[in-house]
Amino acid sequence: MEVKIWPRVGPIVSTPDDRENFLTSASPQAFSAAAAKRFGSGWAWMGVSPDGKIVIDSTPNQDNPLMDGVNCQKMIPILGLDVWCVTLTPGPSTRSL
Repeated sequence: MEVKIWPRVGPIVSTPDDRENFLTSASPQAFSAAAAKRFGSGWAWMGVSPDGKIVIDSTPNQDNPLMDGVNCQKMIPILGLDVWCVTLTPGPSTRSL
């Protein structure tokens, strides 16, 4: 696998416009929505895109935004949330719950 290094983009939040972009695109609601739309297992990601913007997306299973061929926005991840979907059905094994 080839390692891709993007040029330093500078501070993420340096101007009022950057702050507004960070607060709207990286809100807890947007991050929660990315995690909630992932059915089964996968990851929700917050990262910095090649143009320096904060982006939020999710990937299935073990995939991550740095892998080639992944259906996700390209980014350098700064926060990842491991998503698991577990279903409990009534039965003898769940009585103690």
